[in-house]
Amino acid sequence: QAFKADGVLNDSVRANFAFFRGDKTKNGRGVGPTHLIETAWNQTGPTSMYKGEGNFVLGQKLFAAARYAYVSGGFTLDPIGGRDKNFYKDDAGIWHNSYYYFNTTRPQYYAGGDASYFAGRHEVKFGFAWRKTPVDSTSQVTGDQIYSVHVGYPDLVAYAQRQYNLNTVGRYVNAFVTDTISMDRLTLTAGVRFDHSTSSYG
Repeated sequence: QAFKADGVLNDSVRANFAFFRGDKTKNGRGVGPTHLIETAWNQTGPTSMYKGEGNFVLGQKLFAAARYAYVSGGFTLDPIGGRDKNFYKDDAGIWHNSYYYFNTTRPQYYAGGDASYFAGRHEVKFGFAWRKTPVDSTSQVTGDQIYSVHVGYPDLVAYAQRQYNLNTVGRYVNAFVTDTISMDRLTLTAGVRFDHSTSSYG
C-alpha cells in the first residue's frame, strides 16, 4: 500500500506527504534437518512509513525545509507448533513439538530541517537532524517455559528459562553551518558540523 500527496498552499509554502506499508511474510522459516516443520516459524512483520516535508520561501533571501518521518519496523517469529507446547531435542539433535517465540519492535523517528540564506557574496547553509531508534525484543520458551534435551533416551535434562526481554535505544543528533563565499574566480567554502550519538539499555 502506498500513498503520496503534494500540495502548494501559496507562492511561499509547498508540502508533501508519503505513506507506505509493506509486509514480509515467510512460512516455515528455519525448517531443516534438525528442525521439523513444527519447530520452524511463521514470520510476519508489517512495516509502515510516514514522511512529511514542508518547503518555505521566507522573503527573497531565506529558503527553508522541514521534515519528519516515522517507520514502525519490527517482526514476529511464531512457532508453527504453537505457543502452548513444550519442546525438546532428541538424541539425534532434532527439535520437536515447537520452538522459541520471538517478537521485536524497531520503530524509527526522524526530524530535521535545513535552510539557505543569500546575502551578497555569501550563501549560508545551516540545518539539524534528530533520530531515535528504540528496539524492544522478547524471546520466550513456549509451553511451561521448560524445554528438555535427551542425554541417552529415556534420560533427559530439563531447562527452565524465563522470558528474555531486551530494550535498547539509540539517539543521533547533528547540526551544521557552512558559508560559501564567491569572489570573482575564487570560491571559498567553510563550515562547522556537530554530531553526537548515544545508545543504551532500557
